[in-house]
Amino acid sequence: MAALYKLAAAARARMTGKVAVVTGSAGKTSVKDMLRLALGRERLVHASIRSFNNHLGAPLSLARMPRETAFAVFELGMSAAGEIAPLSRLMAPDLAIVTGVGKAHAQAFDSLMQIADAKAEIFAGLTPGGVAVLGMDHDQASRLVTHAKAAKARLVTVSMEEASADVGLVRYHEQAQLSCFTARLGKTLVTGKIGAGGRHWVANALLVLAAVRELGGDLGLAALALADFRPAKGRGVHRQIALRDGPFTLIDDAYNANPLSFEASLAALALAAPGAKGRRLGIFADMAELGADSASCHQPWPKRRRQQAWRRSLRLAPKWRPWPGTQISRLQRWMAPNRRWRRPSGSFGPVMFCW
Repeated sequence: MAALYKLAAAARARMTGKVAVVTGSAGKTSVKDMLRLALGRERLVHASIRSFNNHLGAPLSLARMPRETAFAVFELGMSAAGEIAPLSRLMAPDLAIVTGVGKAHAQAFDSLMQIADAKAEIFAGLTPGGVAVLGMDHDQASRLVTHAKAAKARLVTVSMEEASADVGLVRYHEQAQLSCFTARLGKTLVTGKIGAGGRHWVANALLVLAAVRELGGDLGLAALALADFRPAKGRGVHRQIALRDGPFTLIDDAYNANPLSFEASLAALALAAPGAKGRRLGIFADMAELGADSASCHQPWPKRRRQQAWRRSLRLAPKWRPWPGTQISRLQRWMAPNRRWRRPSGSFGPVMFCW
């Protein structure tokens, strides 16, 4: 391990380009991938692969960085306090992005404030004059601002809702697999599109454009590049499955989940319009690592969101409660003794069906 960290530190020391790091309770891998794409039209970009964001994956990603890299983009994750700060110091980033703060890995924390404090460790290694790009549309935004100022970071706020933010949204339109938007960056307007449907993808794009501007990238090229973005496996990718009676669309958003990302998944599912005789079917596993908040996080979601997607629910996942206003299938009683659904691999995983 010590040798790996020395290799990573040597790779950072020989590189003269710009380094950006990303963290957050949801969206960090997607923002990392989008930023890599947005900067890649100009010069050589090095980025961590998949979700290499922990004490092993992050230094390994840094150690692999070529000397001639112009822009490097890394993802930093954590499951407990104190994990991000040493990685940030190793990376010595010029820019740090925090997508937002929610109840992810909550079992290791007593409050959302503690989660925000742990995420704010990403500012620990910022270079002098470094930039903090903060998503502001969550309850802990002001706490992150306080941390960023304490780290003497130059602050850039990003919001889909607040007109006072440095980077904001002018307008957007979303479909099942496409989001078009116009962003405001100071007095500059940038229009673009993303090959994914949902408000959360537009929020990610605003963070990316803010980072591109602060890193000295070309906003026009970045917006063009984002049109080529597609969700990664397990993060909302659409797949067409052929069946004898007709095809269906599988939306694979199964990589991981917490309340923030689950809300985004519901919104994305609501955008998918079934055919004349079709319907939506949601299959949800329990969300893990939520600690004492687990029960409340598995309560029914707001009625407005449920009604956009389905009218029936069948609970096989022990933590999920059947959602009022949906028709509970008679199969519920028949399947009650068999609440653990067998996966093709032979392992078992609890799920809830909604349609």
